[in-house]
Amino acid sequence: MESGVYDYLKDENHHKVCCLLGLKETGKTVMMLQAIQSLHFENCLLLECEEESQESMANLKKVLSEHPEYKYIFIDEITKIHNFINTASFLANRFASEGIKIVITGDDSLSIAFVTENELYNQNVTISTTYISFQEYHYLLGKGLTDYIRYGGTLAIEKDWNIYADLAIVQNIVNSLERYKNGNNSSIWMLQSLIDEGMLETLILKVAEYPTREFVEKIVNRYFKAHHEEMQKQIRSLYFAISEI
Repeated sequence: MESGVYDYLKDENHHKVCCLLGLKETGKTVMMLQAIQSLHFENCLLLECEEESQESMANLKKVLSEHPEYKYIFIDEITKIHNFINTASFLANRFASEGIKIVITGDDSLSIAFVTENELYNQNVTISTTYISFQEYHYLLGKGLTDYIRYGGTLAIEKDWNIYADLAIVQNIVNSLERYKNGNNSSIWMLQSLIDEGMLETLILKVAEYPTREFVEKIVNRYFKAHHEEMQKQIRSLYFAISEI
């Protein structure tokens, strides 16, 4: 994946924005910093966005316009910027089109997915970091296949799993839906009452749990069905044995 970012940075024909897409703790920021290091920090500008700053995309455009000397721009946690989902097109139209390389990332991966399908449609190079191979998982944490499956191939550890699921998955979806067209879009109007009542998080958790419950139900039913059939077979054998006496 690191090579994917590096290839983007070195390809002079790429007049697009590179989007690092992935859940929390899947290496997006590390990959970005490695890319900066591979460039020997030359002509690089790294911006880190904060939730409390209430910065807008207009402020970001102003900052970038004031520093034309930078040829490589890296923006970490861009999904925290107000109206990012609805106004990100200038990153490609104004800067990437002029040959400036822009790499963006943020923990609200659904927000970036919305952007790649709308504002940056056909103007983005997307690299996903969510998938972590078992080999890499085992190398980093030293844990086995059971833990890899249990925690969905993420780097979350047991005691923090519930917190991780809430922050990385539920809040990811909730934040992105609320910010998409400022919440005034036809695709989520039916969820507005749940958002207003603070129930959307609970609903998403229930939906996420459903496949697990369905899987467990199949396993349990399969076991008891097999057990039941074996008992029926034994009863029939015993019946025939008694009948022959």
